[in-house]
Amino acid sequence: MGAGFGIRLGSGRYENLLCFGRQDDGFPVMTITSPWTMSDAQLGAPSPAYLKVMITGLRQSHGMSDDAIISYLAAAPGCSEQLVVSALAPTAESED
Repeated sequence: MGAGFGIRLGSGRYENLLCFGRQDDGFPVMTITSPWTMSDAQLGAPSPAYLKVMITGLRQSHGMSDDAIISYLAAAPGCSEQLVVSALAPTAESED
């Protein structure tokens, strides 16, 4: 296979494995995605657990504040400000 490739591994929602090439250290840059375009996909709201994973990632990788996270995620298709605020609530008390 060349520098980049894509393989369909099954018939599920996220069965497309895409490789975009390799980092300088040789590790592959990969993602798993669905076969549909955004306009064809049936979008639903993210689960609270998935939102918490995204919130943690946005904090760790981009240092985003709660307000920035709310604005960013609430603008995503299928999400809302209320869902993001609910996902933030349990963790907000533990942060000083």
